[in-house]
Amino acid sequence: MSAAAGLSAAAPKGRASVGQDRDQALAVTFAVLLLTGSVLFVSCWVGQLATFGAVAVLVVSAYAAPGVARRLAVRCAVCRLLRGVPGA
Repeated sequence: MSAAAGLSAAAPKGRASVGQDRDQALAVTFAVLLLTGSVLFVSCWVGQLATFGAVAVLVVSAYAAPGVARRLAVRCAVCRLLRGVPGA
């Protein structure tokens, strides 16, 4: 497979995907604006250090939540499996 064929296969096709790309870009822009505005308001109300701590906790928890949920799901599945095995 040539490099040009790989690029054309990865390119979005049709008007629907272009519209979805625009919608996604708009959603990300609104999310960044809301995050920035809320951080500025909270910083004015409670101070910079508390705001940094709250935002850092939210970002780290959003980053770590899928991994923690996956580990808990695997652990629960193993426990259920071991309960069903006689002599284990």
